This record gives sequence, structure tokens and C-alpha cells, in this order.
Amino acid sequence: MGQDGLENTLPDVISYCVLTLLCCPLVLVVFKEKLVDKYPFVPFVSSCLVIVFLVVADLAVGIYHAGDEYLLLVLRPAYSTHALLACYMFLPLLHNFQPIILGATVTLCHLVTLGVIVYKDVPDVLQRVISDAIYLVCVNGLGLYFRLLNEVSIRRTFLDRRACIESKYKVDYEKQQEEHLLLSILPRHIVEDVKEDIRRIIQHVNDPLKKKPFSDMYVKEHSNVSILFADVVNYSQLTVSLPVNKLVETLNELFGRFDDASETRNVLRIKFLGDCYNCVSGIPDSNPSHASSCVKLGLDMISIIRKKVGAEVSGDQIVGMEVSGAQKVGEEVLGAQKIGKEVSGAQKVGEEVSGIQKVRKEVSETQKVELEVSGAQKDGKEVSGAQKDGNEVLEAQKVRKEVLRAQKSQKEVSGATIETSREDRKLNDRLNMRIGVHSGKVFSGLLGVCKWQYDVWSHDVIIANHMEQAGLPGQVHVTKKTLELLGSEYRFRSGNGARRSSFLKKNNIETFFIVSKDGAVDGHTVR
Repeated sequence: MGQDGLENTLPDVISYCVLTLLCCPLVLVVFKEKLVDKYPFVPFVSSCLVIVFLVVADLAVGIYHAGDEYLLLVLRPAYSTHALLACYMFLPLLHNFQPIILGATVTLCHLVTLGVIVYKDVPDVLQRVISDAIYLVCVNGLGLYFRLLNEVSIRRTFLDRRACIESKYKVDYEKQQEEHLLLSILPRHIVEDVKEDIRRIIQHVNDPLKKKPFSDMYVKEHSNVSILFADVVNYSQLTVSLPVNKLVETLNELFGRFDDASETRNVLRIKFLGDCYNCVSGIPDSNPSHASSCVKLGLDMISIIRKKVGAEVSGDQIVGMEVSGAQKVGEEVLGAQKIGKEVSGAQKVGEEVSGIQKVRKEVSETQKVELEVSGAQKDGKEVSGAQKDGNEVLEAQKVRKEVLRAQKSQKEVSGATIETSREDRKLNDRLNMRIGVHSGKVFSGLLGVCKWQYDVWSHDVIIANHMEQAGLPGQVHVTKKTLELLGSEYRFRSGNGARRSSFLKKNNIETFFIVSKDGAVDGHTVR
């Protein structure tokens, strides 16, 4: 009996082993992302095949043993519940209608097998099939319920994860904004040194009783640096003669270009003092060519302000050309109007000639009528001539009015253009730079409680400031110490700064003017 039982169960074992071997590859195919991206229907097809193998293996066992004489009852399908739950909970089906279709198919297959094969010799077949149907429908509902709960859970997890990522990006954005704000006030190396101190101050910035300065002044000594002071010439006169918006626009444009040039030349801008631009080369990183960087920046500043003057002058010329072009167009329009009037007059003459010809044909019929008609023609010609003269006078008056209006508008445009060009020339004549450079050592540090200020101090900074004050427009004024660091890179001439500054004379400081590589200083060639 034991050997017979093993032989009877051998087909069941083989069918389930084959089922396992067939289902595993189908499930693993779903994890191939490239294949799924290329063929989106692969998950649904593989799920359908898995369900087919499960249902066939489950039903085939009962059908195979249906004719066995040693069994009192036919074996019923044993894994219908597992197949239904697999449809709703374990297979990679994207849409809800897909597991519903597969679940209904599995339910129908099992009910047909139960009614036709399993319950064929049972008297109450209908009642048993109905009870199994209710059970399978409940399993479908339970599977659908778990699927919906799982979907809600996945959606909540996704939303929570999304909120977490958004909060992380917001925090990173706020940190970037905070760092950008600090970098707009302080240099990067100071921000990195005092970051913790700054955060402590920001936390108590709304409490006036807990406002404290930095725990450390963060003062550092920097040797081998060059200090540059640049000043806009005649700034006080510009504030009186130019409108406020024009003045602010000009300074903003100039200082913006100066910032770009200083970054290119590896020079750190320290601060603005009205129209004065202060920067240092050699901070925070050491720069062996700090003197050359400052001199190049000074020459760049002079070149920038001259380019701005040239651009505005060329703009005035373009406006003048446009005005003259508009005048020519107006003259051409008036000429076209006159030609049109002459053409219309010629058309009227042609119509009158054709009318005279018709009248002559009618007059040839009878002499009496001809005499009367000729008298009438004379009267008519006199009347029409008077009407034409009146029309020509009215048209001439209209043309004259239009010409006067065009001339008046052209005068207004040219007057506004001349006024604008005068204002720009006034600005161009006065815009220039006075630059002073000195090399030495400085102390840099941070001051302030609520409003922080990064600044540099030393005797050499004072010398550089007086070098700018004793300089001349359009020239780079350097000390002998800076000139020695430049070597033979530039030509130079005596600056005589002691004649224009008592401070330089008192400290016996020898000064020089840098000559650019093309030999031009302030628009003149030095020989």
C-alpha cells in the first residue's frame, strides 16, 4: 500500500515542481527594469502566465484523480484561495481592474471544475456550488480590500518621503540663502571662521538685551599685500548737476564692472566709501604678484570708464542719424503726396476732355444747338476753372499746415536729442578715475554687533588712501615700494605726490605714475 500511495502521489509532486520551475522565472522577469521600461506590458503578461500555471496545476490534480477507484470522493482544488490572494496581493499588477479580471477568471474556473467534476455524483450540486461561490467571492473581496489598504499605505509612504525630501531641499535652500547673504556682507574666509559665532548671534538677534559682539575679533595680520583706492573724479559736482537716478545708475554700473574686474584680477573688494572703491590683493590667499594685480585692476578701471564714455558718444551719433533719417522720410512722404495730387489732377483733365468730345458730337447735329452749347461750354469752363482754383488753394493750405506740423515735431525731437546728448557729454567730460596703490602689510578683522563690517587697518592703508588723493585723473599713482615689486613690467614717470599731499611730503614717500603698455596716460602719449 505504501508503494501504491507513492505512485499515486507522484504526479502531484511532479506537477507542483514543474509549476515552481515555471513561475520563478516569470516573477524574476519583472525585476528587469530596462525590459519593463521598454515593454510596459511585461508585468501584466507574466502575472497572467503565473495565474494560468497555478490554476492548471491545481485543477489538473483533481481531474487526474477523478477516475481513481480507491478514492471515495473526487479531490477538490486545494489552492484556490492561494491563487486568488496571489492575484490581489503578490503579483506586480499596476491597475486595480487587472487583479479583478484575473480573480474573476480564477473563480469561474474553480466553480466550473467543482460543478462538473467534483460534485457530479452529489445530489445537492447547486447548493454546494453556491456556497463555494460565496466563499470565493468573499476571498476576492478580502484580497481587493488588502490591495486597497496596501495602495493607501504606499501612497502615504510616498507622500511622507516626498515631504521629507522637500523639507530637506528647503533646509538646503535656506542654508544657501543664509550663506549667500553672509557672503554679500563678509568675505568667504571670515564666514567660515565665524560661522558658529554668527549663528549664535542670529538666534538672539531679536532680543535687544542679549546682543553681544563676537567672542573673538578674528583679527589677522597679512604681510605682502597691495592696497588700492579708486575715486570717481568730480563726484560732488556730479551730485549737483545730474539727476539722482542718473547718478545712481552710473555708479552702480561702474562699480558692478569694477567687481567683475577685481574678481578676474584676484583682488578682494573691501568696501565702498561713497564714490571711493577700496580693495586689497593678497587676502585671504597669498598672491606673489599682488602689486601687479592691483596695477592691472587700476588700468582696467580706467579702461572701463573710457569705454563707457565711448559707448555713450556712439549712442548719441546713432540717435542723430536716426533723426536725420526721419527727416528724409518725412520729405519723401510730402513728395509722394504732391505726386499723387498731380496724378489725380491729370485724371480730372482726361475726364473733362472726354466730356468735351461727347458734347462736340451732339453739337454737330444742329448749328443752333451748337451755338447754345458753345455758350454754355464757355460759362461752364469759367465756373469749373474757378472751382479748380479754389480747390488748389485749399489743398495748398492743407499741405502747408502739414509741413509746419512735421517741422515742429522734428524740431521737438531734435531739441530733446540735443538736450540728452548735452547731458551725456556733461557726464562724459566729468567721468574719470583717480587711483592710488601702495604695498605693505594690513590687519583685517570683523567689527559690529548687529551690522557686521569687514575692514582692514594699518599705516600702509592710510598711505594708499593719500596716494589716491594726491593722484591725477586717469592715472595710476603708485609708491616706490609698489614700483619695486612690479620690476620692469611697466614704464613709469615721476608722480611728484609730495607736492600735492602734505602727508606724503611729511613721510618722505616717493611716488610714480604708471604708463600703460601702449604708452598712453590720460589720453596722452608719454615719450
